[in-house]
This record gives sequence, structure tokens and C-alpha cells, in this order.
Amino acid sequence: MHPTVRQSRIAPDVSVLLAGLLDLGSYSNQCLASLDQGTVVLGRHVEDMALRVLRTNAPNLVGDFADGLLQLAQHTTVERVADGDRSCLPPWAARLSGEDQQVLADSLAGKVNFLLTHDWEFFRKEVPGIKVKSPSSFLWNPNDPRLLDGGNPFAWTFLGQFWPNWSSEAIRDSGEIPYVMDLTGKAELFYEPAQAAFVFRWFQESVPVGMLTLPQAVEWQSSNFVAVAVDADGIFIFINGETRGRNVAVGPVPPGARIYPFNNSRGAGQINGYCQFRMAPGRLTERIIRRLWRTRSLELSDGELRFIDLVSTTRSMLGPI
Repeated sequence: MHPTVRQSRIAPDVSVLLAGLLDLGSYSNQCLASLDQGTVVLGRHVEDMALRVLRTNAPNLVGDFADGLLQLAQHTTVERVADGDRSCLPPWAARLSGEDQQVLADSLAGKVNFLLTHDWEFFRKEVPGIKVKSPSSFLWNPNDPRLLDGGNPFAWTFLGQFWPNWSSEAIRDSGEIPYVMDLTGKAELFYEPAQAAFVFRWFQESVPVGMLTLPQAVEWQSSNFVAVAVDADGIFIFINGETRGRNVAVGPVPPGARIYPFNNSRGAGQINGYCQFRMAPGRLTERIIRRLWRTRSLELSDGELRFIDLVSTTRSMLGPI
């Protein structure tokens, strides 16, 4: 984690707090554990809701949660804040649930730098003074060799996020072709400005044999989530919630093939923007990919997935605040 972030004021939402204290292998836990020089700001509502989730769904973990809070306070500063004023929220936040509005209001009251969340609703618009992030986005390492290891040559998934310094309209007549990924001799995903569309093309022995096109406009510095999932029976692409697929055998990745994330093998397709990526072993299901898209994450631990579900279930059972 960057030193600036380690010294920041960070507010976890309910699922991040639960996973951060109870799932020791999660990105949520790694984020909270890294804040030895920072401050964890806990809204009363977040802490109370976390306890309600556990008492309703997993009462055996209440003691572990309390122990986790104590351990957190021993290695970093924990600051509790009272309920923030929802009337101070930006206008777009009126679309949020009462629960989410309170989390956001508490974060503003606590003057946090970052709100850590698994809740896609918080990513709708910007919040003045606060950066909304998923825990995994802090710990992504572009030099991690595991990012490029797809594992199975017949089944793999490319996951990526990018925030471009361009828009569809700005480069429509420029001749630029920004690449999302290029797997030499096997597949490539790029943006075709003239069509305002993402294009996925695959090859056999370096000869193009198929193509999927997904029309979609791209805005300047917008958040874009992309995935390409392949196995022996078919392929599908997932871009910002929309999908295209085909039941066709793409075949194995050639031995020695190299992946070029957000560029092509000729070095002439750099996407020009901030990017993150990951190659996942096997073909991830659309359900898992949608979860990652909603949480703006490239990876979620089993514990994070579990606590996201528990928080959602408990909110539905207890009703709005």
C-alpha cells in the first residue's frame, strides 16, 4: 500500500469491516492491517450494523469480531464518529438507500480520505473530498507475476479496469485503436472508435477466425470494467454490465504466448489511462464477474463474498433505517 494511503483516514463499510476483521486472507484484512500510521474511522451505524449482521446470521462470530476490533485498535488509531448529517450529502445521494446514505454521511462527518466499500451504489458518482475504493484496488501490484498466469491453456479469464484519458468522441477520427488486451496468436480485445464499440477477435495459428462486437460509448476518465472468459466450449465478453458470447471452441493458448494488457504486441495500442488487470485461472462465471464489476474489484475472497451476502440479506430482513 502506498505510504500516503497508509497515513490516511479510511472508513470501511459494513462488509469491509466484517471481512477485514474476520477473513484474514482477504484484501479487506490486508488494507486494515496496513494502516499502522493511519486512522480507521468507524461510524456508529457501521459498527452497529456489523454486529446486527453477525447476531442475525453468525452469532458464533460475535466474540471474534470484538477481538478483531481490539487487535485493530492496538496497531492503528480507531476513531469512532457519531451519526453524520444526511442533509449534507450531494444531491445524487438521494438515490441511495437510507443505509448507504448514513454510511456516506458518517464518512463525511469523519473527514475521511477514503471510503472502502464492496457496495456498487457508492460508485455511482463522485463524493467531494472522499475517494471511494474497493479494498483490492489499493493492493494491486502491477509487478505481481501471478497477474499473468492463466493456468489452464484451454480455460482462462482476463479481468481489467481502466480509466481513460480519452473519450469515444475525442478519438473517433484519430486512427487510434486502444487495446484492452492482446494474447499473442490467440485473442485480442480493443476499442474501435469509428464504430464506438469494443471488438473481441480470436485466432487459430495467428489467423483471425471469429469476432464479437459490443457497441458502447466511453467517456473521459470514466470507470470501465472488462472481462474476457474462455473455455473449451465457448467465450463471452463482459463490459460494464453488458455481455456478448458465442458457443465456439477457441482452442488452447499457444505455448510461449505472451499477454499484453492494455496494449498490443506491437506496442502501438496503449490505452492511455490508469489501468489494472488480472488473469484468473479457468473460466469465471458471469455471476462472479458481475460481483467483481459491482464491487469494482478484480478479486474477492470467499470471506468477502460471504459477508457481502450476509449484509445484503440482513438489510432485507430488517428493513430500511
